[in-house]
Formats: sequence, C-alpha cells, structure tokens
Amino acid sequence: MSSLAIPQSFSMRIGTRITNALNSCSLFNLFDDAVADLFCLKTYTHGTSPKNYNSIMKMGADPNHGGTGGESAFYDVMGVNRAEAIESDKKSGWECKKRFFVFLDECPEIIKRAQPRIYSIVSCVGENCSPNDSKLRKAIGIGASVIEGFASPTLKFRFRPEDTDQFVCDKTFASSSRIAGFTEKPISPDHIGLYGSFKQGLNGQWLNRIKNNPAQFIKGLLKITALVALIALAIFAAIKVPVIAIILIVYAAVVSAKIFGRLAVPLTHNL
Repeated sequence: MSSLAIPQSFSMRIGTRITNALNSCSLFNLFDDAVADLFCLKTYTHGTSPKNYNSIMKMGADPNHGGTGGESAFYDVMGVNRAEAIESDKKSGWECKKRFFVFLDECPEIIKRAQPRIYSIVSCVGENCSPNDSKLRKAIGIGASVIEGFASPTLKFRFRPEDTDQFVCDKTFASSSRIAGFTEKPISPDHIGLYGSFKQGLNGQWLNRIKNNPAQFIKGLLKITALVALIALAIFAAIKVPVIAIILIVYAAVVSAKIFGRLAVPLTHNL
C-alpha cells in the first residue's frame, strides 16, 4: 500500500508509538527486527523531529512536504546557500522537494542506526533556531535540539519486496552502494513499526517470500533464538551474581527513561 490511507485509530496510533519507543531497548529492537525478517520484509528508516514524527504517525509520509520542514531550514540556520550547493554538488540530497528520503534496506546496519538520529537533531535545529538568532540564542537552541532529537523515535517502514519499486536509490551518500533513497509517492502509516510488520507480512504471499529469501527467514529465527538466550542468560546471571543484578537494574532504569522520553516528548507536540 503506497498511497495515504485513512488515518489509524487513536488506540492503534498509541500502540504503534509505544512499540516505536520500546525500540530504545536493544532487546525489543532485536525482536522488532526479527519479526520483519521472519516475514521477509524490507525495512526503510527515517529520522525527523518530534513534530514531523507526529504528522507521519497520523497521516503517513507525504513527499509533498519534502523541502518544507526542519531539515531544509537547518541549512538556512547554518548559513548554507542551498542553490549554490545544488549547482556545485549535483547531489539529489540537496533537492528534496516533493521527495521523502529514507535509508534503504541494504544500508549498512551501523549507518541505518546512527544516521537517522543525526537527521532528527538536524530537523530540530531547523525548527528551533532562526538565521537571525544571536549566537547565544542559537547555541541554546542547538543544545535543546540535540536533546529533542534524541527523544524522537526512528521511523521504520516495512515493505514487502514486491512493493519497493517506488524507491529510487540516491547517490548523495555513496556513488557505488545503495545507502539512501527516496520516494515521490506517499507512504501509509500501515507500514510503520511492529504493527507495519504484521500488517504487511500477514498475507497469502508469506510462504512465497520465505521460498524466495530463506536466508532472511533464517536470520529472523536466529534473532529470536538469540533474544531468548540473552534474556535467559541475564536472568540466570542476575540470580547467581548480585553485582550483575545491580548493573541490570541500572541499565533497566536508563532504558526506561529513554523509552519514556521517546514516548512523551513527541506527544507534547500534540498539546
């Protein structure tokens, strides 16, 4: 489904927001990715500000908004002449009007994890700062944007392989590898997160996808196995070694704070 659909119900959006925030926990993130692999789906990631995140969660990704948000304003804040940059670099990443950019499924995992976070911060800077701000005001705005950007969940869009023709590889990041791409077609919220995995994965073509890509299905099984093993090992170690139990409690507290932040901060933009 590539066109914008009827917005999800409030309860469904809240459920998807919760699972998106839970990806702050490495174990849940592993489970989320394992489900997508079991369904043999492609994953495309996108980072943006909490404000834009809210809009995408409600109505899906609309390329018509490309070039109008915080990411574009960031270059003005930093004093970059976009027209000259487009002319000199000839990079499509500069020309984002009516395009929705993502990191492709083939993108190296470390880039797919880190780069959307950078774009979240960049988008927040563009929204919170102005080119006319004083140096102090701009510094405060950038500092606040870093915090806000880290509190914006990374969006994961799940697609069946046969539905990915709408994505065009972008050469901004690398001329010889498929790292980033864009689409000029809208994306329904039914593709987002864990809900998107089940929505797109549970259809009559699931077994065919497994036959066509058994390696991805096996990878999903291995991730589920690793998840169960890690949880069992953590419980066993916590019971046997008190120090490890304390470390796990501290870790759980830190992760819980991240989850709360990535759930609460975007919601405050709805108030």
